[in-house]
Amino acid sequence: YEFNIPEARIYQLMKNGFAQTGTIRENTLYYIGLNGNGNDIYKTEYAPREYEPADWQPSPKPDFSLVEKQTRTGGYADVLKTLFPAVRVPVLFAEYDESTRWYFGALVAGGDATAENYYYAFVAHDPEEEYPVVDMMVESQFFSPISASFSYNSGNLIYAGIYYQFLARLAPGIRHTTLYTDVYSFDSFRRKEISPGISFSFNYPFTTIAFNTWFPFERESWQSSIDRNAQFASMTISQSIKDGELSIASIIGSNTQDPDTMSLPLRGYDDIPAISGLFATAEYSHRLFSIRKGCWDVNMYLEDVFATVFLDYGLNHDNESFLSAGCELKVETKMAFGYIQFVQKVGVAVNKDEDVTIYYGFMPAIESPYPKKEHRDHFGIRN
Repeated sequence: YEFNIPEARIYQLMKNGFAQTGTIRENTLYYIGLNGNGNDIYKTEYAPREYEPADWQPSPKPDFSLVEKQTRTGGYADVLKTLFPAVRVPVLFAEYDESTRWYFGALVAGGDATAENYYYAFVAHDPEEEYPVVDMMVESQFFSPISASFSYNSGNLIYAGIYYQFLARLAPGIRHTTLYTDVYSFDSFRRKEISPGISFSFNYPFTTIAFNTWFPFERESWQSSIDRNAQFASMTISQSIKDGELSIASIIGSNTQDPDTMSLPLRGYDDIPAISGLFATAEYSHRLFSIRKGCWDVNMYLEDVFATVFLDYGLNHDNESFLSAGCELKVETKMAFGYIQFVQKVGVAVNKDEDVTIYYGFMPAIESPYPKKEHRDHFGIRN
């Protein structure tokens, strides 16, 4: 807002509630705004609109004497008491992106008042295997900047990870650098994998460049069923363009000693086996319109609708190349009081053999700054 002293009038400069520290130069308003990576400097046309404050009735003066009588000095045990689940809702959930198996169960999630510790647990019934499914995760920032994570899946996976973000800054240029180590037990817990890595990103106005490299290995000496070494590296470039984003991502990997052959995740193909190879994708997403409405009874909220065009490329260990292109329609969705955030998508893809595929699936709406917390059986982009 701007207050004109000679005229004694108030003008509204922005509708965005996160615009701060504005300054005007040559009919342009510069201000600090909030985004998913922190704060950046933005600019827009200086177009003041006269604003009349609402005529609110004065609030009654609070009686702080009651608060003083009830306050006491607490300790960390009082913080841990706030870990009682804040979310307890029924959930309908798809296990795979292709939505081939659906679970109906309950989600329990919560965290403490300091936001240092967070957890969730999903309990459901598998309609095909006729046994209960349990998926749980716990994260802690208690030793920040060192953080830790643990997850368990009753069907296949135990995961633990520790991350050390030894560089974090808001200025343009290198934004963060993180060392991490992932530990997995999977394949009915017969295999044990350790995967150290390092990730870092560069951020500039409207542009993000991220790199990540990780080196999984297994040894029979610690009760894994095989000896194995693998290497992966990925890069992602994202460029904001008005109401859209251009993203280019690639990953190269070698996993020749793994008996579980990976696959290249090209849209428009069922399966592309690859023990080593390259995967790259370029896509442009543009916001079509905003919904910003929901239903409290089923606890679902729909935000923006996007259209995406993409081009996927893959090269496997036999130097065989694959290519596909297509488009997708995406809807940002929130459930369980915002604890579950994902994007529903329906798309059509055409591969270089002119085969047409129509598909529907889900993808995370928010990417963690740390690696994915599940074991991948394909070339997945990890930022």
